[in-house]
Amino acid sequence: MTNPFRNLLPGIHPSVSASIYSASTPTGRASKPNKGFFHRLIHLGRVLQFSTEASYQTIEIDGEPAQHQENLSINSTVLHHATEHVTDNTASDIRHLDASYRADSTQDSAQNTANCDLVCLQTAHFHLQQGDLDAAIIHYRQAIELAPSRVEAYECLAEALTQQGDLEAAAACYRQAIALSQVASLEQVSLDQASAHFSPDSSKNSSAVAEPIRQASLKKKRRKAAEPETKTKKTSWFEQATFHLQQASVICNAGDWQEAQAACQNAIHLLEPEAANAYLILGRSLQGQKQFAAAEQAYHKSLVLIPSAEVYARLGSLYADQQRFTDAASCYQAAIQRDANFAGAYWKLAEVWQQLDQEVQSVDCWQRAFQLQPNWANASAYRLLGDRLLRLEQLEAAHHCYENALQRNPNLCEAQVGIGAVLTQQGQPSAAIEQYRLAIKLAIEQNPQNSQIYATVGAAFADLEQWEDAYLCYQRLADLAPERLDAIQGLYDCLTHLSRWQEALVYSRKLVEQQPDSAQDWQNLGDVLSRLSHWTEAVTAYEQAVRLDPAFSWAHNNLGDAFLHLEQWQRAASAFQTAISLNPDFAWTHYNLGRAWVRLQEWDQAIAAFQSALKVQPDLPYALGDLADALQQRSALDQANALAYYRQAIQQNPLDPEHYHKAIELQPDAVDLYLGLVDALLVHQQLDDAFVCCQLARQLQPENEEIIARLREILQQQELAKRPQTAADASVDYQRWIEQNTPTSAQLQQCERRH
Repeated sequence: MTNPFRNLLPGIHPSVSASIYSASTPTGRASKPNKGFFHRLIHLGRVLQFSTEASYQTIEIDGEPAQHQENLSINSTVLHHATEHVTDNTASDIRHLDASYRADSTQDSAQNTANCDLVCLQTAHFHLQQGDLDAAIIHYRQAIELAPSRVEAYECLAEALTQQGDLEAAAACYRQAIALSQVASLEQVSLDQASAHFSPDSSKNSSAVAEPIRQASLKKKRRKAAEPETKTKKTSWFEQATFHLQQASVICNAGDWQEAQAACQNAIHLLEPEAANAYLILGRSLQGQKQFAAAEQAYHKSLVLIPSAEVYARLGSLYADQQRFTDAASCYQAAIQRDANFAGAYWKLAEVWQQLDQEVQSVDCWQRAFQLQPNWANASAYRLLGDRLLRLEQLEAAHHCYENALQRNPNLCEAQVGIGAVLTQQGQPSAAIEQYRLAIKLAIEQNPQNSQIYATVGAAFADLEQWEDAYLCYQRLADLAPERLDAIQGLYDCLTHLSRWQEALVYSRKLVEQQPDSAQDWQNLGDVLSRLSHWTEAVTAYEQAVRLDPAFSWAHNNLGDAFLHLEQWQRAASAFQTAISLNPDFAWTHYNLGRAWVRLQEWDQAIAAFQSALKVQPDLPYALGDLADALQQRSALDQANALAYYRQAIQQNPLDPEHYHKAIELQPDAVDLYLGLVDALLVHQQLDDAFVCCQLARQLQPENEEIIARLREILQQQELAKRPQTAADASVDYQRWIEQNTPTSAQLQQCERRH
């Protein structure tokens, strides 16, 4: 039959387990009623049942009361098998006792002397089962005197003393029985080894075969000389628990319930830690075999008994193995709640947070783990933690990690770079630059083939606009890996910022060769070609960029600029209009569109474009001047149109001086307008005004005979106007008026058509 105690406590110490087995099946005895062992097992089952019920009143694992039922079922099985065994063996033991007495009566005296200890033992069994405790105790003591090493006698005597109420003496007997059973197990191993070595088939003589047995017998006799009561051995937890169980049984049978409860609680107090540890070890073993469900059950049972930090951490590792990271995090947090200095739990919780993309929590746990166990992490681990803290902008903590990394490895260039990054974010660019230069110097000395350090520091120098330093880093990177994309891109960026356009063109072409589908690289190539005034090639590059990315506003803008330089005004305007539709907030695109419209003499559109540019950026250079020019140009066009309309009006009514005046304002150098105005003024007898107007015309053309003739005529009329007018003069004046005001046939026809 399988020992149910082993199943119930799988982590029990091997020595204790061995003592149980040796006490239950000793060698060289006539009969053994297993009543003592199984009575103890019954009490143990009751205690464990009580422990399970009490634990589940206060602790519930994941809300699964089924675990409670399982433990009760196991304990009930223990009680059932133990009780059944005691009941079945009672009658057979008595029958066997009678047979033993009959056998003893027929044997000779020598045999009776040899078996007298067995006779005393069987007699004691008989009296014990009859309830005669005093007689049973006397015979057990006689059996011990005859055979001091017989484990069974001590066990049965302890049971009888327990029933009698002498618990102290009973405990001493139990301890002696356990000690003797352990010694018997060791002796049996030695004898088995001797028998295997000196087999009956060996060619050696019989004395050689018997020597190991004789030595073992001598050791046994020397042990017999020692009295059990004089041994001073520390009582094990199992012995103490057994004593409390026996005590509880006796007191319970006597009806002293409170004392029985106290004794059972003492036994449980001793058993629970060992049982919890057993479940913990069982869980680890099952987890190692990938039996996750069984391992989880074992860990939960351990937590029911003692919810320790270690068990929670082990359960967390089980969940992590199954990628149940949320459950794992909860378990590790529970472990930390029970032990705030549990560095391993912080470490594992950090890994779980990382799996859950909880960067802040992960970094906090790493920091705590490193604080508790600084020596667990090497230089690289401190550097990586520093990088993560830097990304979270925890600058002081990051700086501390980088310093710890350098303390462990002074040649760790990456830590130097990290300190430079911290100084940069702290607003100390000069100190950061020196730190980066130190890192590069260290890299060249210690590991010149470390390409990544050149890439990282090159990018850092570029962020600080240290283009010469960045160029040297990227050049070393390109020497190690000529086709490495970040090296080519870095060299292009440095050379363009250094205005080394011809060199930049080489790397720009390499970029489009490596990434022919990159609109940005084609745009960059167009920019370099524009800087070199290769406008036709620039147009090709920009057109390729907008083909790859039609929504690339910068490429459209720069394409329009290239068309301007090629004096393709309409194509330039079209490109700028597309760019504005994609990005209306870039003032220069509006301005460049205005320039294109100016070239096309589309003044209204040019004015609108310049005004839009100034609306986006009021201080945009050149925009105000160009807007004024456009307005003036549009005004000149308007004046020309107005002059044309005034001339048409003069043709319709040549005697209206007002039209002449307005036309002369628009075209003050037009001599014909002055002469026409003179005629109109003369008709209206405005001789003085006519004389002034004629003088202005003569200033424009001093040698013009017509102007001179008009001046003479005006002077004559002025002389006549000064003399007294006679009838003849009036007749002449009237005749002149008739001539001037009589409409011609053409004027009459025009009036008829009008009506």
